Amino acid sequence: MIMIVNKLFWQKYRPKNIDALILLPRIKNQLFDENENLVINNNLLLIGGPGEGKGCLADIIIPKGSLVINASYNSSVEDLKETVNDYCRMVGNNIFDEDYDPQGKNKFKFVYLNEFDGVSKQYQEALRGYMEDNADRIRFIATCNNISKLSDPVRSRFTEINFDPKNSEEKEWLLEQYIERAQLICEKNKIEISEVELKSIVNINFPDLRSTMNVLQQLTMKKGTDNISSLV
Repeated sequence: MIMIVNKLFWQKYRPKNIDALILLPRIKNQLFDENENLVINNNLLLIGGPGEGKGCLADIIIPKGSLVINASYNSSVEDLKETVNDYCRMVGNNIFDEDYDPQGKNKFKFVYLNEFDGVSKQYQEALRGYMEDNADRIRFIATCNNISKLSDPVRSRFTEINFDPKNSEEKEWLLEQYIERAQLICEKNKIEISEVELKSIVNINFPDLRSTMNVLQQLTMKKGTDNISSLV
């Protein structure tokens, strides 16, 4: 008999708002003003390893109706022409669009490029033109694991936000937050695990919180310290 879990932990406990997202204080300072308002004053490039919250942040801040592209497989210039070009050309100009705003109060739209480091060099070159031509009405948000795959001219058109901890202080802060989140998940799912074992799981997978959640999900099917130890 085969049993398939309907909801994976990393989906089930995916943050739905900014308050639930674990963000380094440095990143919050980059994104929020003194009144705690989210300010997007440029295109954003979210950099860092997997499972650090880049995609979660992008999903939260992009408005409904934004163009979302998985750049890891929609990575050719032809894809760019068929998606981004049409969106940039038509957005804000259609009176039948439910978001049509003749006064221009909500004129900015968003293009979200997930896994942007998967696109070709030709795609990057072509995108530069769309970014420049539509700077007065389109903001681009991109996520990237490997920044070395992006050209300097493309990077210069973004504000870069690095999710990787830069020093021991940031690492310790993230570890504390991750352990607290993992403890809450264990409590909700009645996972019996010692504090030492839980910290070990978080440390081994750090800074990938998604991988930690995958291990915790495995523990829902395990009983006993021996089984837990085999996953650490």
